[in-house]
Amino acid sequence: MDKSTPFKNNSGFTLLETLIAMTIMLVSFSAIFLVESGSIRAIQYSKQTTIVSMLLKKSLLDTEELIKNKTFSEIDKEKEGKFEEPYQNYSWKRKIEEIEFPEMNFSDGSSDKEGQENAENTKMVGQIISKFISKSLRKITVTITGPKGKRTQSDSISTFWVNLNNEMQLTP
Repeated sequence: MDKSTPFKNNSGFTLLETLIAMTIMLVSFSAIFLVESGSIRAIQYSKQTTIVSMLLKKSLLDTEELIKNKTFSEIDKEKEGKFEEPYQNYSWKRKIEEIEFPEMNFSDGSSDKEGQENAENTKMVGQIISKFISKSLRKITVTITGPKGKRTQSDSISTFWVNLNNEMQLTP
């Protein structure tokens, strides 16, 4: 070995090679971090959606059990409350609305005297049927309100309640 050049056979990395390697690692770790944080957000969104769906279903089943074998007048038109642990951050609201069914018209548009009488009769039948359906149908809307990040979000679902036990009045 020559004493004049003791460091000639150096097998280490240069500063430039080390900086390039660290840059590649930084870019790789940043990409992994972004993918992982996106996955965490997707999981949180999925969990939130599942909780709200479950609470909506529970509220509709509770409403169905409540209205079973009852008349429209026996049920509160609006009611609200909070869920128990572990969903105490969520609240529910139930609204029951009367549906105004449009008047049915069965006339064929005839202009002669017999056609006009038939038109009046079919109009009366249409009014009676429309009134009966309006009295027999209610729209039930359940709304769940809960946290979504730093905000509050409301989700609703609607269904219809039909009670055909009403008496049909034969006058429009």
